[in-house]
Amino acid sequence: MGFEPGSIFAVSGYLWIILSIVLFIAIYEQHASMRMGPRRILLFLYAGTLLRMLWFFFNFSGNSSLSLMAATNRLAICFQLTGISLLVLIWAKSVTDVSFHINLVKICVTFNVVVYIVMVITGIIFYNNNDAYFINILFICFISLVSVAFVFTYSLALRIKLTTVQCRELEAVVKKLTRVSGILSICFFLRSICFAYSPITGNSKTPVDWINSIIYPWFFYQIPELIPAVVIIISIAPRVSVFRKREGGYDTESVVNEHEVLVHHVESPIHNHNSSDDGYTPSRFNPPPILYSSSNGQNQQRRNGDENRDENVILDRITSIEL
Repeated sequence: MGFEPGSIFAVSGYLWIILSIVLFIAIYEQHASMRMGPRRILLFLYAGTLLRMLWFFFNFSGNSSLSLMAATNRLAICFQLTGISLLVLIWAKSVTDVSFHINLVKICVTFNVVVYIVMVITGIIFYNNNDAYFINILFICFISLVSVAFVFTYSLALRIKLTTVQCRELEAVVKKLTRVSGILSICFFLRSICFAYSPITGNSKTPVDWINSIIYPWFFYQIPELIPAVVIIISIAPRVSVFRKREGGYDTESVVNEHEVLVHHVESPIHNHNSSDDGYTPSRFNPPPILYSSSNGQNQQRRNGDENRDENVILDRITSIEL
Protein backbone atom coordinates (compact mmCIF):
# COMPACT_ATOMS: atom_id res chain seq x y z
CA MET A 1 0.00 0.00 0.00
CA GLY A 2 1.36 3.41 -0.97
CA PHE A 3 0.98 6.90 0.40
CA GLU A 4 -2.41 7.69 1.99
CA PRO A 5 -3.19 11.43 2.28
CA GLY A 6 -5.49 10.87 5.26
CA SER A 7 -3.29 8.54 7.31
CA ILE A 8 -1.88 9.44 10.73
CA PHE A 9 1.61 9.83 9.30
CA ALA A 10 0.44 12.01 6.42
CA VAL A 11 -1.55 14.30 8.73
CA SER A 12 1.49 14.53 11.00
CA GLY A 13 3.55 15.46 7.95
CA TYR A 14 1.19 18.34 7.16
CA LEU A 15 1.55 19.54 10.75
CA TRP A 16 5.33 19.30 10.52
CA ILE A 17 5.28 21.48 7.41
CA ILE A 18 3.70 24.23 9.51
CA LEU A 19 6.21 23.63 12.30
CA SER A 20 9.14 23.85 9.86
CA ILE A 21 7.84 27.17 8.52
CA VAL A 22 7.50 28.58 12.05
CA LEU A 23 11.01 27.41 12.92
CA PHE A 24 12.41 28.96 9.75
CA ILE A 25 10.82 32.32 10.63
CA ALA A 26 12.15 32.07 14.19
CA ILE A 27 15.66 31.31 12.90
CA TYR A 28 15.51 34.29 10.55
CA GLU A 29 14.49 36.58 13.41
CA GLN A 30 17.35 35.30 15.57
CA HIS A 31 19.74 35.99 12.69
CA ALA A 32 18.42 39.56 12.47
CA SER A 33 18.84 40.09 16.21
CA MET A 34 22.33 38.48 16.24
CA ARG A 35 21.41 36.07 19.05
CA MET A 36 23.56 33.07 18.19
CA GLY A 37 22.59 30.85 21.13
CA PRO A 38 18.88 30.51 20.30
CA ARG A 39 19.67 30.36 16.59
CA ARG A 40 21.89 27.31 17.06
CA ILE A 41 19.17 25.60 19.09
CA LEU A 42 16.51 26.36 16.51
CA LEU A 43 18.76 25.24 13.62
CA PHE A 44 19.14 21.76 15.10
CA LEU A 45 15.44 21.57 15.90
CA TYR A 46 14.73 22.70 12.33
CA ALA A 47 16.98 19.99 10.88
CA GLY A 48 15.27 17.36 13.04
CA THR A 49 11.85 18.69 12.01
CA LEU A 50 12.66 18.42 8.30
CA LEU A 51 13.88 14.84 8.70
CA ARG A 52 10.84 13.88 10.76
CA MET A 53 8.56 15.47 8.16
CA LEU A 54 10.17 13.36 5.41
CA TRP A 55 9.84 10.26 7.58
CA PHE A 56 6.12 10.92 8.09
CA PHE A 57 5.46 11.33 4.38
CA PHE A 58 7.47 8.29 3.29
CA ASN A 59 6.54 5.97 6.16
CA PHE A 60 4.12 3.61 4.43
CA SER A 61 3.99 -0.11 3.72
CA GLY A 62 6.87 -1.35 1.62
CA ASN A 63 8.96 1.66 2.43
CA SER A 64 9.11 1.80 6.24
CA SER A 65 11.85 -0.85 6.53
CA LEU A 66 14.36 0.80 4.21
CA SER A 67 17.68 1.78 5.77
CA LEU A 68 17.20 5.33 4.48
CA MET A 69 13.95 5.58 6.46
CA ALA A 70 15.72 4.27 9.54
CA ALA A 71 18.43 6.90 9.10
CA THR A 72 15.86 9.66 8.73
CA ASN A 73 14.01 8.48 11.84
CA ARG A 74 17.02 8.16 14.14
CA LEU A 75 18.84 11.28 12.95
CA ALA A 76 15.71 13.33 13.67
CA ILE A 77 15.99 12.20 17.30
CA CYS A 78 19.71 13.02 17.35
CA PHE A 79 19.22 16.55 16.04
CA GLN A 80 16.58 17.23 18.66
CA LEU A 81 18.94 15.95 21.37
CA THR A 82 21.65 18.36 20.19
CA GLY A 83 19.22 21.27 20.26
CA ILE A 84 18.18 20.43 23.82
CA SER A 85 21.84 20.06 24.80
CA LEU A 86 22.53 23.62 23.61
CA LEU A 87 19.57 24.88 25.63
CA VAL A 88 20.86 23.17 28.76
CA LEU A 89 24.32 24.66 28.16
CA ILE A 90 22.78 28.14 28.15
CA TRP A 91 21.12 27.42 31.49
CA ALA A 92 24.33 25.91 32.86
CA LYS A 93 26.34 28.95 31.79
CA SER A 94 24.24 31.08 34.13
CA VAL A 95 24.98 28.97 37.22
CA THR A 96 28.53 27.65 36.70
CA ASP A 97 31.95 29.20 36.53
CA VAL A 98 33.90 29.45 33.28
CA SER A 99 36.19 26.43 33.78
CA PHE A 100 33.33 24.11 34.77
CA HIS A 101 31.22 25.31 31.86
CA ILE A 102 34.05 24.62 29.42
CA ASN A 103 34.32 21.07 30.76
CA LEU A 104 30.55 20.70 30.54
CA VAL A 105 30.63 21.79 26.90
CA LYS A 106 33.28 19.13 26.19
CA ILE A 107 31.18 16.48 27.92
CA CYS A 108 28.12 17.57 25.98
CA VAL A 109 29.94 17.46 22.64
CA THR A 110 31.41 14.04 23.41
CA PHE A 111 28.03 12.71 24.50
CA ASN A 112 26.37 13.94 21.31
CA VAL A 113 29.10 12.45 19.12
CA VAL A 114 28.72 9.09 20.89
CA VAL A 115 24.94 9.26 20.43
CA TYR A 116 25.27 9.87 16.69
CA ILE A 117 27.77 7.02 16.30
CA VAL A 118 25.71 4.51 18.30
CA MET A 119 22.52 5.54 16.52
CA VAL A 120 24.14 5.10 13.10
CA ILE A 121 25.66 1.71 13.96
CA THR A 122 22.72 0.13 15.81
CA GLY A 123 19.77 1.82 14.12
CA ILE A 124 20.90 2.29 10.54
CA ILE A 125 23.79 0.04 9.48
CA PHE A 126 22.41 -3.00 11.36
CA TYR A 127 18.76 -1.98 11.16
CA ASN A 128 17.58 -5.50 10.32
CA ASN A 129 19.64 -7.11 13.08
CA ASN A 130 17.34 -7.81 16.03
CA ASP A 131 20.06 -7.57 18.68
CA ALA A 132 21.39 -4.27 17.30
CA TYR A 133 17.87 -2.87 17.03
CA PHE A 134 17.20 -3.94 20.63
CA ILE A 135 20.32 -2.02 21.72
CA ASN A 136 19.17 0.95 19.68
CA ILE A 137 15.79 1.07 21.44
CA LEU A 138 17.38 0.85 24.88
CA PHE A 139 19.85 3.56 23.89
CA ILE A 140 16.97 5.88 22.96
CA CYS A 141 15.52 5.23 26.43
CA PHE A 142 18.90 6.05 27.95
CA ILE A 143 19.44 9.35 26.11
CA SER A 144 15.85 10.38 26.88
CA LEU A 145 16.44 9.83 30.60
CA VAL A 146 19.78 11.67 30.41
CA SER A 147 17.96 14.59 28.80
CA VAL A 148 15.44 14.58 31.64
CA ALA A 149 18.24 14.56 34.22
CA PHE A 150 20.16 17.47 32.68
CA VAL A 151 17.07 19.56 31.97
CA PHE A 152 15.79 19.09 35.51
CA THR A 153 19.17 19.64 37.20
CA TYR A 154 20.23 22.83 35.48
CA SER A 155 16.78 24.37 35.27
CA LEU A 156 16.42 23.80 39.02
CA ALA A 157 19.86 25.31 39.68
CA LEU A 158 18.99 28.32 37.55
CA ARG A 159 15.63 28.80 39.28
CA ILE A 160 17.34 28.71 42.68
CA LYS A 161 19.90 31.24 41.46
CA LEU A 162 17.23 33.54 40.06
CA THR A 163 15.29 33.57 43.32
CA THR A 164 18.31 35.16 45.03
CA VAL A 165 18.12 38.19 42.73
CA GLN A 166 15.68 40.98 43.55
CA CYS A 167 14.25 41.70 40.12
CA ARG A 168 10.58 41.93 39.25
CA GLU A 169 11.17 41.12 35.59
CA LEU A 170 12.95 37.88 36.49
CA GLU A 171 9.82 36.54 38.20
CA ALA A 172 8.33 35.96 34.74
CA VAL A 173 11.54 34.22 33.69
CA VAL A 174 11.37 31.86 36.68
CA LYS A 175 7.77 30.92 35.88
CA LYS A 176 8.58 30.34 32.22
CA LEU A 177 11.68 28.34 33.10
CA THR A 178 9.63 26.11 35.38
CA ARG A 179 7.05 25.46 32.67
CA VAL A 180 9.65 24.85 29.96
CA SER A 181 11.76 22.43 32.01
CA GLY A 182 8.67 20.63 33.30
CA ILE A 183 7.19 20.12 29.84
CA LEU A 184 10.50 18.98 28.35
CA SER A 185 11.10 16.54 31.21
CA ILE A 186 7.62 15.02 30.93
CA CYS A 187 7.88 14.60 27.15
CA PHE A 188 11.27 12.89 27.26
CA PHE A 189 10.28 10.70 30.21
CA LEU A 190 7.17 9.53 28.34
CA ARG A 191 9.31 8.72 25.30
CA SER A 192 11.71 6.66 27.43
CA ILE A 193 8.82 4.65 28.90
CA CYS A 194 7.31 3.97 25.48
CA PHE A 195 10.58 2.78 23.96
CA ALA A 196 11.41 0.70 27.05
CA TYR A 197 8.09 -1.18 27.04
CA SER A 198 8.95 -3.63 24.28
CA PRO A 199 12.44 -4.67 25.53
CA ILE A 200 11.21 -5.01 29.12
CA THR A 201 7.96 -6.90 28.48
CA GLY A 202 8.96 -8.72 25.31
CA ASN A 203 5.78 -7.51 23.63
CA SER A 204 5.62 -4.80 21.00
CA LYS A 205 2.03 -3.88 21.92
CA THR A 206 -0.17 -3.66 24.99
CA PRO A 207 -3.18 -6.01 25.39
CA VAL A 208 -5.54 -3.07 24.73
CA ASP A 209 -5.91 -2.11 21.07
CA TRP A 210 -7.15 1.45 21.59
CA ILE A 211 -4.19 2.19 23.85
CA ASN A 212 -1.83 0.90 21.15
CA SER A 213 -3.36 3.24 18.56
CA ILE A 214 -2.74 6.21 20.87
CA ILE A 215 0.73 5.29 22.13
CA TYR A 216 2.20 4.57 18.70
CA PRO A 217 3.23 6.73 17.02
CA TRP A 218 2.05 9.72 19.09
CA PHE A 219 4.07 9.16 22.28
CA PHE A 220 7.08 7.86 20.37
CA TYR A 221 7.53 10.75 17.95
CA GLN A 222 4.80 13.41 17.61
CA ILE A 223 4.35 14.46 21.24
CA PRO A 224 8.03 14.26 22.35
CA GLU A 225 9.11 16.33 19.34
CA LEU A 226 6.25 18.72 18.56
CA ILE A 227 5.52 19.98 22.07
CA PRO A 228 9.18 20.68 23.04
CA ALA A 229 9.76 22.47 19.73
CA VAL A 230 6.72 24.72 20.21
CA VAL A 231 7.63 25.43 23.84
CA ILE A 232 11.20 26.35 22.93
CA ILE A 233 10.08 28.60 20.08
CA ILE A 234 7.74 30.49 22.40
CA SER A 235 10.18 30.64 25.30
CA ILE A 236 13.60 31.44 23.91
CA ALA A 237 12.83 32.98 20.55
CA PRO A 238 10.25 35.73 21.14
CA ARG A 239 10.09 38.60 18.71
CA VAL A 240 11.37 41.81 20.24
CA SER A 241 8.71 43.67 18.28
CA VAL A 242 5.90 41.98 20.19
CA PHE A 243 7.07 43.31 23.56
CA ARG A 244 4.49 45.83 24.62
CA LYS A 245 6.00 48.84 26.32
CA ARG A 246 4.25 50.04 29.38
CA GLU A 247 4.93 52.98 31.65
CA GLY A 248 8.31 52.44 33.30
CA GLY A 249 9.11 49.07 31.72
CA TYR A 250 8.01 46.18 29.54
CA ASP A 251 5.31 43.58 29.59
CA THR A 252 7.28 40.39 30.27
CA GLU A 253 4.48 37.85 29.94
CA SER A 254 6.15 36.17 26.96
CA VAL A 255 9.78 36.68 27.94
CA VAL A 256 12.43 34.12 28.74
CA ASN A 257 16.09 35.08 28.48
CA GLU A 258 15.27 38.24 26.53
CA HIS A 259 18.25 40.51 27.07
CA GLU A 260 16.70 43.90 26.46
CA VAL A 261 13.79 43.30 28.80
CA LEU A 262 15.71 41.68 31.64
CA VAL A 263 18.16 44.56 31.88
CA HIS A 264 15.81 47.35 30.85
CA HIS A 265 16.36 50.55 32.82
CA VAL A 266 13.06 51.14 34.62
CA GLU A 267 13.88 54.02 36.93
CA SER A 268 17.50 54.47 37.93
CA PRO A 269 20.47 52.10 38.14
CA ILE A 270 21.35 50.83 41.58
CA HIS A 271 24.85 49.88 40.59
CA ASN A 272 27.23 51.47 38.14
CA HIS A 273 28.97 48.46 36.68
CA ASN A 274 32.64 49.06 35.95
CA SER A 275 33.35 48.26 32.31
CA SER A 276 36.68 46.72 33.30
CA ASP A 277 35.00 44.18 35.61
CA ASP A 278 34.44 40.67 34.24
CA GLY A 279 35.32 41.82 30.72
CA TYR A 280 32.06 43.75 30.60
CA THR A 281 31.58 46.41 27.93
CA PRO A 282 28.26 48.31 27.78
CA SER A 283 26.69 48.46 24.32
CA ARG A 284 23.34 48.53 22.60
CA PHE A 285 23.10 44.74 22.80
CA ASN A 286 24.83 44.48 26.16
CA PRO A 287 23.50 47.31 28.36
CA PRO A 288 24.49 47.64 32.02
CA PRO A 289 22.59 45.18 34.21
CA ILE A 290 19.95 46.75 36.45
CA LEU A 291 18.54 45.25 39.62
CA TYR A 292 15.09 46.09 40.93
CA SER A 293 13.46 46.15 44.31
CA SER A 294 10.46 43.83 44.61
CA SER A 295 9.11 45.53 47.71
CA ASN A 296 8.21 49.08 46.71
CA GLY A 297 9.21 49.24 43.07
CA GLN A 298 12.11 51.59 43.79
CA ASN A 299 15.68 50.79 42.91
CA GLN A 300 17.83 50.47 46.02
CA GLN A 301 21.55 50.15 46.61
CA ARG A 302 22.59 46.77 47.93
CA ARG A 303 24.29 46.92 51.31
CA ASN A 304 26.84 44.31 50.48
CA GLY A 305 29.07 45.25 47.55
CA ASP A 306 30.16 41.67 46.94
CA GLU A 307 26.55 40.47 46.70
CA ASN A 308 25.76 43.31 44.33
CA ARG A 309 28.67 42.36 42.09
CA ASP A 310 27.68 38.69 42.18
CA GLU A 311 24.08 39.46 41.22
CA ASN A 312 25.20 41.58 38.30
CA VAL A 313 27.43 38.75 37.09
CA ILE A 314 24.40 36.43 37.33
CA LEU A 315 22.33 38.81 35.24
CA ASP A 316 25.17 39.18 32.74
CA ARG A 317 25.28 35.42 32.28
CA ILE A 318 21.53 34.92 32.14
CA THR A 319 21.09 37.60 29.53
CA SER A 320 24.13 36.61 27.50
CA ILE A 321 22.84 34.21 24.85
CA GLU A 322 26.22 33.43 23.30
CA LEU A 323 27.41 29.89 24.04
